[in-house]
Amino acid sequence: QQQKEQNLPNLQKPAQIRLHKTYMETSPIVQTSPLSVPIINNSIGRKAQEKANIGRQIKRRVLPLSILKAQSAPKKSGAASRQPIISVGAVIFRDAEILLIKRAKPPFKGHWSIPGGKVEYGESLETALAREVGEETGVEIRVLGLINAFESLPDGAGLEPPEPHFVMLDYVADWVHGEPQAGDDAEEAEFMPFDEALSRLAWDQTRLALQQAKAARNRIRK
Repeated sequence: QQQKEQNLPNLQKPAQIRLHKTYMETSPIVQTSPLSVPIINNSIGRKAQEKANIGRQIKRRVLPLSILKAQSAPKKSGAASRQPIISVGAVIFRDAEILLIKRAKPPFKGHWSIPGGKVEYGESLETALAREVGEETGVEIRVLGLINAFESLPDGAGLEPPEPHFVMLDYVADWVHGEPQAGDDAEEAEFMPFDEALSRLAWDQTRLALQQAKAARNRIRK
């Protein structure tokens, strides 16, 4: 019996098995292929090897889940705010009048613009448009078509928090029902003559959107 124990390989000793277990617990990388384990050609060695294999399989089931949870956890940095923000706007006609709103919140508080806002995840562009118009003005619209795409690029580099990067898709629409009532991000909402709307707008791109919307609506109505 003593002679057999002396002939057993050193790898079967408990200290060696603990070494494999410690590696699996402390290694930051979970390998997709099994770790190489020496084959021990005796009954005692096979039992120790089976225990080590079972331990590795358990670790391989648990460790990837914890890593995935850590990777999928929401980031607390400003990384998300560096993504472009998609928004929609509507040039809404009621006969010859245009519906404008006065912004109630920074950074555009007090400026006149067309109603609209951000597209939510999983929301189609036209659904987002109808929702935003309803929230800001209380009116129902019929979307006629896309006018153009505009963008507002951040000016400063390396600012914290970073300046927003907006991608704006503007549509032309006809009024269907309801009287304007300011809500959500709007302080005021009213229909006004086309030329007056042009003079109230603060941005050249929005003025261009109105002119393009008028031309597109005239083509559609012919």
